[in-house]
Amino acid sequence: MTRSVLSCEGLTLGTLRIPPFRVGPGQAICLHMPPPADESQEELLQILTGKTSASEVQRFGQVEWAARPNNDGRVENFSCHVLSFFHRVWFGSPRTLHWLMQSGRVTVDEAQRVLASHAISPHSKICQLACNPRTILALEAAWARGAEVVIFTTVGCDPRGVHLIHDLVTAHLKHCGAINLNFEYVSNDQRGRVCFPSANCLSVDRVVNPALVSASARLEF
Repeated sequence: MTRSVLSCEGLTLGTLRIPPFRVGPGQAICLHMPPPADESQEELLQILTGKTSASEVQRFGQVEWAARPNNDGRVENFSCHVLSFFHRVWFGSPRTLHWLMQSGRVTVDEAQRVLASHAISPHSKICQLACNPRTILALEAAWARGAEVVIFTTVGCDPRGVHLIHDLVTAHLKHCGAINLNFEYVSNDQRGRVCFPSANCLSVDRVVNPALVSASARLEF
């Protein structure tokens, strides 16, 4: 029987209703996230990774969010960094080697080996990278930190990148479970999702604030 690293009994968080699930090595969950991205999704990440607590969520191992680096080297989240531009102007954009060493807590040799395996130059600046290699860097950093379950998204990646990232996560799945935060894409006025292969797909619903519904009903009356 597969050991569970993360267990969620189901919870309502802000405007999000997250269904029950369990995940551990060898398992993958695909959470179908509703638009738009907001603070509730950021709060969900904080709870799943143990930065904040919720009685409905239990962790029995290390859960890591594969946070992609922004241009200034700080990790990406669902909130906008107002000072990001000014930070980049003053301190510049870090190089991939230095970012991976710091974020993954690895040595120079280890970071160089990882970058070489993905044909990413150690001298490239983060601001020069597209979304595909940034996502790969984020995953490698999470695994280097000892993730037993990794949370990731392929938002912003092109079709080739999505396929490549899915293959990469699959290669680690035996030892590290995965949660794909999956958002709809729109192409030629058509909506769709590219789900992680073999994942258990679950829908995260957007709940309506009862107080707002009640206020709206009073206004209509």
